[in-house]
Amino acid sequence: MKKLFFIIFFLILSSNANAGCDDPIADGVDYSKCKFSDGQDLQGTFLPNSNLSFASFIQVNFDKSIMMNSDLTFGTFSESSFIRANLYESNLGGLLKLDGFEISFHEKSKRIINIKIEDQIIDRLVFPFKKFNITALEYKPFTRFTIAKSLDETASNKLSNFLNEIIKDRDTGCFIIGPKNNSSKIDQTFLVKLSTAITHLIGNPNHDSMAGKYYARFHVKHEDNSDSYLRKAYINMDLHTDGTYVREITDWILMSKLEEENVIGGETALLHLDDWEHLSDLSDDKIGQQNFIWGSPKSKNIDYKVEHPVFSKDSDGKPIISYIDQFPEPKNMDQGLFLQRLSDALEGSKNKIITSLPVGSAVVANNYFWLHGRKPFKENKNLSRELLRIRGSFFNN
Repeated sequence: MKKLFFIIFFLILSSNANAGCDDPIADGVDYSKCKFSDGQDLQGTFLPNSNLSFASFIQVNFDKSIMMNSDLTFGTFSESSFIRANLYESNLGGLLKLDGFEISFHEKSKRIINIKIEDQIIDRLVFPFKKFNITALEYKPFTRFTIAKSLDETASNKLSNFLNEIIKDRDTGCFIIGPKNNSSKIDQTFLVKLSTAITHLIGNPNHDSMAGKYYARFHVKHEDNSDSYLRKAYINMDLHTDGTYVREITDWILMSKLEEENVIGGETALLHLDDWEHLSDLSDDKIGQQNFIWGSPKSKNIDYKVEHPVFSKDSDGKPIISYIDQFPEPKNMDQGLFLQRLSDALEGSKNKIITSLPVGSAVVANNYFWLHGRKPFKENKNLSRELLRIRGSFFNN
């Protein structure tokens, strides 16, 4: 038998190891999310019925090992050897399989996971979603968790774990989710509830001061007299993160497309921080690690300013970013010129992902290492797009 190299596309490097990571190799062991030393010789080991999902075993020798009926989904087995290993009925796929959900890699980046909700799941959501109207969701926060639980139950309570694994993992951190097909059951009210359910499987939403609710809905139209780029259809919305000018923690953001008419252009732009060509140069610059003052225009309804750096480090020492081009108030020439370099380097990146989102779809991204923006629309007096935004913090905060 030829040597088999089982290569998973994601390099999962999670440090959030389960308590079972120190357990000895055995039947049914749970090594999910564990990271082990590279280059180990585990030839002939016995670990059937085991959970190796999201685990990291790089350059490991599994030759002649007994691993039947084990779960290897989302694992990192780069350059590992499985010669004559017994993998009978093991799940080797890089993506979880959930009945009623079509899950795939995005065609432009395997960092982004596409999740299409099939018709039978939509049918199952109609009744629990009708239990609460939008006003109830706005006034009684616990109702949002009720519909979130209904969504999770359609996937045997596996969807919430899956979404959290994606959004918190540095090597992914983004998914696009929405109905696979349009139908009369899917209107704007349904989509608001669906977005609410999705986010409440991940964390708690922040109060959106612009709308005075846990979410914001806004239109992009031909004419606009607002004070930010958000609604200006014919101007490029540069790459940015959210929550730069507020005190609340903003771990993640959801943007959902509720409707659009007469639209050409306006594609979503995305950039993963680790794919950015200038990350080391600019994140290591001492000026970017200084505190900047961040304000906001009147439409945001924020009556204070905050201070924080553009770049800082996460718990693993990797750079994270908090930046938007419109709101920093540079204190001096050094800060002003740094922001110009940053803006030019982000917009000039050749690794930006430009994608069109179907109506009903939502992009959900980690706000620390994914930047997002929007391309300009082609001018049309009848242009209309309505978006919904929810942003917030993970439950563990």
